[in-house]
Amino acid sequence: MDSSRTFGNAYYRNLEERKGVFDSDQALYTDPRSQPLVEELASKAVMVRFSKELSHAQ
Repeated sequence: MDSSRTFGNAYYRNLEERKGVFDSDQALYTDPRSQPLVEELASKAVMVRFSKELSHAQ
């Protein structure tokens, strides 16, 4: 999925699908130290939470 023109979590979902553009991108998912963070950022829940917080910002 092309995420270059949209705001969302497609970048992290692509990493989960092993579609990282650069080896350094993909390393975020293959490294056990950062994989949990990638999984959290790829989830829909994080986008829902961000949207709610953004709607309350002034």
